[in-house]
Amino acid sequence: MELWVKIPGEDMDWFAFLNSEGLHTQLIKGYVIGKFDYPESVEYNIADFPEDAEFYFVFWEYGGSATNTGVGVIVCDNRGEPFTPTEIYTTGHLANKIHAEFQEKCGHIIECTKHGQCWIFWVQADRIHDSISVSNKPVWHGNVKDLPNKYKHLQKAVNAAWKKANIYHCRKAVYIKEG
Repeated sequence: MELWVKIPGEDMDWFAFLNSEGLHTQLIKGYVIGKFDYPESVEYNIADFPEDAEFYFVFWEYGGSATNTGVGVIVCDNRGEPFTPTEIYTTGHLANKIHAEFQEKCGHIIECTKHGQCWIFWVQADRIHDSISVSNKPVWHGNVKDLPNKYKHLQKAVNAAWKKANIYHCRKAVYIKEG
């Protein structure tokens, strides 16, 4: 996952400032965008982002299985519903690689192994005055079959991650919203 900022306009002062703060910055038609170097959990204190700056994560669905091992990683919203991808990968070497990319402000990351171990995380970025607080919170870990009632709203997403972890040389996304 990556954390990005998108600032409307092609302002070279913002471009230079974000570069000086260590962001990987690009000019895209009508915007200055910057990718943060993102450790597990952090607070970014960068003064005075413009009010119309947008912060979002780039998440990926990826994984699949081999003969004895496998992992599936999917992302979903707080209700367990799939996201609409910004990119679906259909060419190149896809076996057990990235199959879909999403740009969202927050979400659950669900990782399951072929043998049913599951980890659920909640990730979000909050703007607090002139800083960004990023949290990557572990929500639950255990066996897929033991998912507590408190997280039953995520059951479809957990099942999708487990399914992906068991698809031999998986080459496609399994938990996306068409749209």
